[in-house]
Amino acid sequence: MTLYLDLLFIFNWWIDFLLLIVVKLTLKRITKLTRVIIASLIGALSIIFLFLNISYLILLIIKLLLGILMCIIAFKFKSISYTTNNLIYLLMSGVILGGAINLVKPNLETNKYLYFLIVTIITPIILLGFVKQNKKMKKHYSFYYQVKLIFKNLKEINLSGFLDTGNKLVDPITNKPIILVEKKCLKGVYNIRSPMYVPIKTVNKSSLIECFKPEYIIINKKKYNNYLIGACENNLFNDGINCLLNNKLVEEL
Repeated sequence: MTLYLDLLFIFNWWIDFLLLIVVKLTLKRITKLTRVIIASLIGALSIIFLFLNISYLILLIIKLLLGILMCIIAFKFKSISYTTNNLIYLLMSGVILGGAINLVKPNLETNKYLYFLIVTIITPIILLGFVKQNKKMKKHYSFYYQVKLIFKNLKEINLSGFLDTGNKLVDPITNKPIILVEKKCLKGVYNIRSPMYVPIKTVNKSSLIECFKPEYIIINKKKYNNYLIGACENNLFNDGINCLLNNKLVEEL
């Protein structure tokens, strides 16, 4: 049984160490490896509480406090928000890892040594995948913006916009860039004014697009003028997006 406790301690230290490395890589924290090792050793001591007769709520509070202590030791305390972000990513990556590990548990539960060995090997792979996917998502969603269209005699239109570097449409007459919006979002605009028809050129053909001139546009609380709103077919949008911002905004956002 002593060997098993030793193995359990090493296993917990390894998991906590990798989770702290995930926080370091994801949030780009600058810290010494020795601080991460010491913090993960503190976290591994939590196995002691598993053998005490305490309630699940108390155990949860203890683990939360240990998580805070681990984050402070590993990355220092700079501010409450700084430490909170570290803790959130530590807990989040721990939940994801726990769910993934639980998938192999039913088949290996009878052989705990084999279970620890397999999990120790696959844990870095799971967490590496999580880090890569998280970076990919952060990069992708950095192009998402809250957009408001303001027209006269019309309630503001709230949209979810995506900065599309491929949208370089410009009115050849006024030289105003065109922001594409789902037609169904512009129903109220059609009721108060008629569209202007702007000639545009795409890769395959030339055509006309229905456009409106708003009073102004608000993107992430910043006001913009001199943009046209082009009505676009609804089937061109996905992932909750109903507005494709113009490439011209790359220079202004």
